[in-house]
Amino acid sequence: MLRYPVVLGVVLLNFIILLHVRADSQLNAQCIECHESSGIDQTVFLKSVHGDLSCIECHSGYDVSKHDTKPIPAPEGKSVLVAKLGTKSKAPLALLSCDKCHPDVIEQLSLSIHSTWLRENLPAAGPICSDCHGSTHNIEKSGTRNERNYSKLNRCAACHKQNSEVVPTYYDSVHGRLISIGSNKAPACHDCHGSHNILAAASIDSPVSPQNKARTCAKCHTGADNRFAAVITHKPVAHGSHPGPHWTHVFFSYLTTLTLLGLSGHIALDFSSEIRMRFRRRKRETHDKTLFIGMPQSVVRLDIHQRIQHWLLIASVILLVLTGWPLRAALLGPSRSLVALFGGPHGAAIVHRFAAFLLIFAAIYHLVYLTVIAFKGKLRFSMMPTFKDVTDLFQNLTFFIGLRHERPRF
Repeated sequence: MLRYPVVLGVVLLNFIILLHVRADSQLNAQCIECHESSGIDQTVFLKSVHGDLSCIECHSGYDVSKHDTKPIPAPEGKSVLVAKLGTKSKAPLALLSCDKCHPDVIEQLSLSIHSTWLRENLPAAGPICSDCHGSTHNIEKSGTRNERNYSKLNRCAACHKQNSEVVPTYYDSVHGRLISIGSNKAPACHDCHGSHNILAAASIDSPVSPQNKARTCAKCHTGADNRFAAVITHKPVAHGSHPGPHWTHVFFSYLTTLTLLGLSGHIALDFSSEIRMRFRRRKRETHDKTLFIGMPQSVVRLDIHQRIQHWLLIASVILLVLTGWPLRAALLGPSRSLVALFGGPHGAAIVHRFAAFLLIFAAIYHLVYLTVIAFKGKLRFSMMPTFKDVTDLFQNLTFFIGLRHERPRF
């Protein structure tokens, strides 16, 4: 018998909530009807995280039956704060309403470095809630972790790009690159520095202070110590401060770029010369069809082991480039699409490691193969470079560009 009153109570409660929501919607529609010219879109607002709130929950103090056009006085003791917030918003009193639903967050923010300008007499205005979260009328609901991180990262960069080192060095770090290509695991600014309770890096309580930095790194990198934590910094790898890493970076950047450009250019020249030779050969065959009778169509230059080693080398290098280059060039548009073919950045990382294993296996296979044929007395040193290889190189290049009619006699 008890369940009937309970069911009736639940139905009645839902009905009251429905009336309240409809009343709020009608009231919001009346507000937006006039304030739409200020850029407030009701459709966007209803989809935001605050879409189920009525306007007067934040914009309190108005008589909605007869709109009060007089300025609403600031609460007692808040006049200085309201004046400062007025430099950031046309409705500074509404910003004080955040404390109604988010008291813990506001308390953390009030102690953070971002609220220093509100506590102290500073000439420049600092950040407020809307600078990080966007306008309170269209704060979007949370998406994937990567979408949230990418959004937060861009908002941090909007203010901190004035610092010539912080933003570029983060985007160039492995953390920034992983986020740029879609990682859901890589840390963004708030993972290391905090969100609402960000403290100065010099503060002993800051998670990135020298005393706590290793512990912060260890949240993702188990066993991280102070030496590991010292590697992660917003200081650029300069010639003066870090000559070893700097010149290593310069050397491999040039090596990789020149190697890929040289390889691509060689393939393009070889392909074009092959097409030219085929046309020439076809023309000669048309004039003398008996010219190539009895000539072998191919010559076996590599045995089965050498062919396997070559295919392992080709496959591993191509996979390493396809899965590693997008991380190196993470800010380029196609990089995210390329790693998506391998299941995202972390899938690409698995394929990258598998390709590295193939490359190591190919190297061991080659050394074992050379050892075996050396014991059999079949190891020849014709692969060692000689002066003829230098002349062959230049003759081959002149053949590629059409200055010679025949390939050199390798």
